Amino acid sequence: MTAVWKSKAARQTVIDKMTALFKKHPDKKDALIDKFKKQYGITTKQLSHADIRTAEQGQFLTIAINEIDSTL
Repeated sequence: MTAVWKSKAARQTVIDKMTALFKKHPDKKDALIDKFKKQYGITTKQLSHADIRTAEQGQFLTIAINEIDSTL
């Protein structure tokens, strides 16, 4: 069973982290989105906040963002 978000605030925190990363380092956007899409089999061209549906996906994104931040 896929874990759902414990709160809307938790989901928004992940979205805010992504937004901050993309504003600060726009060159990292495509790599992060591609990694996310590949991990979850998303084939749509565009990715939106609505595509971040589960807590597992949020955790994946948080870890990926932290990895990027640690290399900058």
